[in-house]
Amino acid sequence: MKTLAEMIGEEFVLQTVHQLLNEEHPVIVTKLMAVDEGGIWVEGRGLAKFMAETFKQTVPKMPVFFVPYAQIVWILNNADYPHLYEKGLGLQ
Repeated sequence: MKTLAEMIGEEFVLQTVHQLLNEEHPVIVTKLMAVDEGGIWVEGRGLAKFMAETFKQTVPKMPVFFVPYAQIVWILNNADYPHLYEKGLGLQ
């Protein structure tokens, strides 16, 4: 299983305790940019969209924001091995 540091630069699914900005729910697909002692830095796609719509102009660079570990409910990423469906293999 990968550590967070090994996931830097990869997309993943993140659920936070609270909604991020004006997202409809606290689950987002984002990219992990960095890992700190107190939390993670993620790509702010929702923030970029919100700023573009609010200020009626494009955002020149992708914003990133910090999510403290205490605000993370779960993180979903893929393992580095194939999924074996037991029933399909006749094992169940």
